[in-house]
Amino acid sequence: MWKLDGGRPGIRTIPDTRTSQILQETGLPMIALSLWCTGRLFKGCGPLVLLSAALANMAVCQAVPAAEGTATPVGSRADSGTAEPGTAIPDTATPAHGQPRAYPAADTLKTGGEQQTRARECLEFLTWPAGKFDVTVSEAAGDRSGCDRLVRFPSAVPAGSPQLDAVVLEWYIAREKPVAALSGKLPAAFAPAEQGAEHPRTTKPPVDESKPTNRPAIVVVHESGRGMTVGRLFARTLRNGGVHTFLIQLPHYGHRRVEHPQPEERPFDQVIRQSVADVRRARDAVAALPGIDPARISLQGTSLGGFVSTTVGSLDPGYRQVFLMLCGGDLHQVITSGRNEAASLRKRLEQAGLKGEELKQMLDRIEPSHIAHRLSPATTWLYSAREDQVVPLASAVQLAEKAALPPGHHIIFAGNHYSAIGHFLPVVMHILEQVRSTRPAEQTPAATSPAAEAQP
Repeated sequence: MWKLDGGRPGIRTIPDTRTSQILQETGLPMIALSLWCTGRLFKGCGPLVLLSAALANMAVCQAVPAAEGTATPVGSRADSGTAEPGTAIPDTATPAHGQPRAYPAADTLKTGGEQQTRARECLEFLTWPAGKFDVTVSEAAGDRSGCDRLVRFPSAVPAGSPQLDAVVLEWYIAREKPVAALSGKLPAAFAPAEQGAEHPRTTKPPVDESKPTNRPAIVVVHESGRGMTVGRLFARTLRNGGVHTFLIQLPHYGHRRVEHPQPEERPFDQVIRQSVADVRRARDAVAALPGIDPARISLQGTSLGGFVSTTVGSLDPGYRQVFLMLCGGDLHQVITSGRNEAASLRKRLEQAGLKGEELKQMLDRIEPSHIAHRLSPATTWLYSAREDQVVPLASAVQLAEKAALPPGHHIIFAGNHYSAIGHFLPVVMHILEQVRSTRPAEQTPAATSPAAEAQP
C-alpha cells in the first residue's frame, strides 16, 4: 500500500502496518474529510497522491490520549487560549491573568572567519550587531492558527514599521505522549545509502521523553502561501511527535502583514535579509523560554522557507539540525526559469524594474550556495521532488554538492512541488527520528559546532 516511486531512489514504500495504524486511530469519517480537503487544495493531482496527502493530513487530526483518558482531536483547542489536554506545557509559560510573560534573551550569532570572498560579502550583508532583547509569551485565544501560545520579539533587522518589525512565533506545545504512528521503522529510502553505514546522530540511544526534562524544539519556516498551510501542517504534526514547534511568521505574513510597505515596495534582498535575521534570532528567543532544551533546537523550512533556512543554517551552527524541503541553490536560475510561484516572483521583480544583470547582482547578495559550504553536512538533510518545476532538481543537486551532503542526506522522491505533500508523513517521521536521537543538554558534551560533536 502507498507505493509511490517504483523502486527509484527516494521515498518508496510506507509500511502497511503504519498506514493501518493511522486508519484505525482516525476512522473512516476523517478519511473522507481529509480527501475532500486535499482535493480542494491539490486539484489536478492523481488519486494516489490525493490519498497519500490525506493520510499525511490525518497525522494532524488524529486523536491522542487526554489527561482524563478521553480522546481529544488535535486542533480542537478551546477558545480560552489554554493548551489542549496532553500537552507538556511549562507552568512559567502560562501568561498570568492574561498578561504576557517576558523573558530576557540575547543574540548568540557567531559567524567566525571566512576565506571565500563571495561568501564573506554575503555574510557582511546578512548579519547584524549582536544585542539583547526581550521575548514575550501571550495566550493565543481566538488566533486563527490554532496554536497554544504566541511568542513575540523584535526583528534583528528592522524595516521601520512597528507591526512588521514585531516577529511572531506560533508556539505549538509538545505532546506529553507522542502519537504512536509517528514512531517506528522508516522507509528504506531514509536509511544510510551505504550498507552498514552508521549515522553519527542515530547511533546514540533515543531520549526517553516521558521523564521530566526540557524538550527539544523545532523552528518551522513556512512556504510562500499567505495561509502558511504547509508550515502549519509541519508544526502541528511535529508537535504530536513530542517536540515543541514554533512556526515563525516571515515579514509580510500573518500578524506582520501591513498596508504599507507592501512586499513589492521593498527591495527583495532586504526582505530576505530581514527574514534570515528573524529566523536566526528565533533560535535565541526559543532558547530563552521555559521547557525548552537550548542544546536541541532544530530548523525546518519548506520552499521559500527552505531557501531562508539554508542561508540561516549557513551563518553559524546555532541550530542543532537543519531540515530543508523543496529548495536548492542558484536562486537566479530558479527565479528566471521556474514556474508557478517562481514565475509570479519574476513578474513582480520585473514590474519593480529588476531584470537582467541588475537582478542577477541583487540576487547574488543572498545566493544560498555562496555560503552553503558552511552548513554542517552531518546535521543537514535535503528533501527534493524529482519532477519539481518550481525548484528544479538540478537546483537541489547543486545545493547538496555545495554543502557536501553525505549519502542519505539528500532524499529524492517522486512528484512535483505540490504533489510532494504525499511524502509528508515519512519526512516528518524522519525529522522526528533525528531530533529524538540527540541527547538532552545536561548529557551533551561540549562542542564548538554540531559538526564537531559528530566527530568520533
